[in-house]
Amino acid sequence: MKILICADIHGNLEAFEAVLKAEGTYDTLVVLGDLVGYGGNPNECVRLAQHGKNLICVKGNHDAALLGELNKTWFAKHTTKSLMFTEKESTEDTRNFLKNLPLTVDFNEDILFCHGSPSHPLTEYLLGDVETVQTFEKMRSLGKRCCFVGHSHCAAAFRYNETDGMTEFTPSKDEKFFLGDDLWIFNPGSVGFPRTFNKNSKGERKELDITLEEFPAFYLIFNTDENLVEFKEVRYNAVKTAKKFTSVGTLWY
Repeated sequence: MKILICADIHGNLEAFEAVLKAEGTYDTLVVLGDLVGYGGNPNECVRLAQHGKNLICVKGNHDAALLGELNKTWFAKHTTKSLMFTEKESTEDTRNFLKNLPLTVDFNEDILFCHGSPSHPLTEYLLGDVETVQTFEKMRSLGKRCCFVGHSHCAAAFRYNETDGMTEFTPSKDEKFFLGDDLWIFNPGSVGFPRTFNKNSKGERKELDITLEEFPAFYLIFNTDENLVEFKEVRYNAVKTAKKFTSVGTLWY
């Protein structure tokens, strides 16, 4: 089974369309929260997700804030501006769809999907510190071997085993990870509003080759038959997108 996993689309229609076009056929679409917020096309992104094959979607902090389920004081000022835009623009259909989203989804018994973390699905960032170690402990208690999260907008992979403890990986484009018997946490990075770009396996940043005309959208492919998770990137023209973000009040990258 080929699972296309996206996170933090954030109303960026052009990026979402580019990802779906790049992958073509897949068996299941997973969205790890934050379909809306920051970007200029919240309704269009929700509708596009709804048409995804065998859609699995969880609620993110921006989705919850739109619905009044998370206080806006939790967010930075420029984020609050974009939330006000999203409130004004979002349709009843968009709100109803987001309202009914779960915070977490169990998949094949030992896989978990959420936005932030299993303990705090809306608000916790897994950045490789003590919170990530505690998440592995939580996963073990839940009988989960793999957890897919978003929220940080940074592509990352974390592995845990009894011998080495926790190991953090900075994945490069098309890099694959075999699940095996270890515990894993994967973050695909953001489709619509990434915060780190083109890191190689040594953690070095190479941002000079990024332009608005060839801007990256990050996502994952999970091949359940081969137990492989692959980090993916597609480039798209974000000139129009950047103007939309700016008009909403969002600080573009």
